[in-house]
Amino acid sequence: MFRLTISVLFVLYVTSAQNTSKYVVPKVTVKALQPNGFRIYIPAVYLTLTGDDRIKMFHIEANFYSHNGTFYKSIREFSVEETNGYWMYEDLETPLRVGDTVVYYIFVAFKRGVTDIFHWLLKVPGYTGQGRYKITEKDVVHKKDLLEPSPDVYNTCKRTATEIFKGKACSDKTIFEDHFDTFRKDLWQIEQYIPHDDPYHPFVTYQNKPSNPTVFVEDGLLVIKPRLPGNITEFSDGSFLYEKSHLGDECTNKICADQPGIFSAVLSGKLKAKVAFTYGIVEIRAKMPIGDWLYPEIQLESLTKKYGNANYSSGVLKIASVFGNEGSNDTYNNKFLGGSPLLNIACLSDHKTTKKISNGTWSDDFHIYSLKWTPDAIEQYVDGEMWDRFRPGRRGLRSWLPLNCRKNWFELLGTGGKMAPFDHHFSLTLGVAVGGMIFPDNITGTVGVKPWRNKERRALQKFWKDLPNWYQTWTQPLLIDYVKISAL
Repeated sequence: MFRLTISVLFVLYVTSAQNTSKYVVPKVTVKALQPNGFRIYIPAVYLTLTGDDRIKMFHIEANFYSHNGTFYKSIREFSVEETNGYWMYEDLETPLRVGDTVVYYIFVAFKRGVTDIFHWLLKVPGYTGQGRYKITEKDVVHKKDLLEPSPDVYNTCKRTATEIFKGKACSDKTIFEDHFDTFRKDLWQIEQYIPHDDPYHPFVTYQNKPSNPTVFVEDGLLVIKPRLPGNITEFSDGSFLYEKSHLGDECTNKICADQPGIFSAVLSGKLKAKVAFTYGIVEIRAKMPIGDWLYPEIQLESLTKKYGNANYSSGVLKIASVFGNEGSNDTYNNKFLGGSPLLNIACLSDHKTTKKISNGTWSDDFHIYSLKWTPDAIEQYVDGEMWDRFRPGRRGLRSWLPLNCRKNWFELLGTGGKMAPFDHHFSLTLGVAVGGMIFPDNITGTVGVKPWRNKERRALQKFWKDLPNWYQTWTQPLLIDYVKISAL
C-alpha cells in the first residue's frame, strides 16, 4: 500500500472540501494489535445520499491519548490505493491499549482528475469528517489472529424498511452520527423562531446569540442552555418582555415575531438534524437538565406536516422527556422518564407511560435513550432496556384515539398506513423548553407552587415575576454526548 506523509493539510481542506451535507463520511474502525501496534480503516465503498461511490483517495490526521487523557502520538497519512476493499493505515510498533482514545480528522474524495498528486490535492473535490474512537476490549486483536476485513460487507447494500429523504438506506448502516467534537453546521440547523403555534405554548424564543449562546459545543458535549434575555447583550429584560421580539433574517420557521399581547420570557436553544427519514433506530446519550419548569425536547418532528400542522396532528415521537423539577408531585419531576408518541394533543390517547428510576434522578448522570421505529411498532429503550412499546390496533394507531377525535382528521389518518401519522419522513430535533401548558396547575417545583395557571391571560407575566424562585434552581443544562441514527 502506497502512503505519503504530507504537510499541506490546511491547503487540502480549504481548497478541496465540498458541502458535506451531501455525504456522511464514515466513522473509522480502530483495532489495537497485541502485543503492539494498531490498524485504522474505513470501507472503500460507502453509502452517499445519491447512491454508492468508491473512494479514490484517503487522508487521515489523528491524535492518540492514553486512558488518563495524556497525549502520546499523532499521525498524518495520505493514501491513493485501497487494500482489500478498505482504506487503511497500519502501525505495527506503537502500543494502543484499552481505554486509549483516538481523535481523528479524515478527508475522502471520489475523483482523481489529474495524475500529479500535488495539483490533484488543490483541485479534487472531497468531503471531511471527524470524530473520536475509544478502545474497548472488543477492539483488541492479537497479531497472529488478525483477519483482513472483508470488503463484501460494504459492497452489498441489504434492503431495509428505512427510507431517507432524497437518499438511499442500507440495512444496519448508520445514516447520521455526531460525537460533538466541534459544532458541525453541515449536520445541524440551529432553529431560530418563536413557537407561538406550539400547542404547549412554552415561554421561550428559540434563538442563538453569539454574545451568550444557547447552543454550543464544549468539552466534547453539545450544550443547550436557556438564558435570560438580560444576560444577552443584544437585549434587556424590559425591552424583551414588554416590547415585540423580531428575528428578521435569522428566522428559520414561519413565526418570526411576537404576536400582539403574547411575548416570550426566556431565550432557549433548539437544533434540527439535516437528515429526514422514515423508520429507523435513534440512539442519544444525554444528561437531562435540572431546574424548575425546564424540560428537554428530544424528539422526531414531521418534515412535511402530512396530516396537518396544528396540535402536532402530523405526529411527534418523543424519545425522552424528563422534567427538570426536583420537588414536584405526581410524575412531573426528574425521577420519571416519559416519551410517548403524540398523535394529536387536542385528543390525546390513553397511552402515556413513565419509567421511574430506582435510585437518584435521570439528571444525575448520562443515560442512553433509544427509539426503535418500525412499520409495525414504536419501541423505547433506556440503557438498552425496553420500557415502552406502542403498536397499531385494528384500524392502525388511530384505534387508540378517544371517540371525540373521530372526525375529519381521524379520517385523514385512514388515507395513510397503519402507522399513520408515523408513516412519513421525520427529523430529529434537540432543544430545551420552559414552562407553558405542559405542566398541570397546582403542582410544586423545587421552590414553591407553580406560579401560573394554564388558562389565564397573565400566565407568562406571573411566571416572570416568580423568577427569583425558579431561576436559582437552573443548575444544569441539557448535555448530549452523542447522537446516532441507523437504518433497520
